[in-house]
Amino acid sequence: MHFTQLTPELENAKTRTHSQWHDTTLNGMVEISYPVNLYENCQGQPWKKVTVEFGFKAGLTTLAVNTLMDVVIPGSSLVNMYAPWDVEAQCAYLDN
Repeated sequence: MHFTQLTPELENAKTRTHSQWHDTTLNGMVEISYPVNLYENCQGQPWKKVTVEFGFKAGLTTLAVNTLMDVVIPGSSLVNMYAPWDVEAQCAYLDN
């Protein structure tokens, strides 16, 4: 998913990228980690674009954790016990 915020002052602004995982459980219905704080990550500056995706490393991690959980708790294969999402925020830096 991509969320884009484009205004004339952000169009040519310099950007800095901040990446982190957002952790969920029980098929994504329960959030383990706090939501991404764009104000904090962008240090009070506006954000230009936020991308949320389920990347390759997250997929491998999910496979490993869920396989282990299925061994420990038989029958849990119908439930994703852990699924991290990659969240990448592009922050704009305005020259004041």
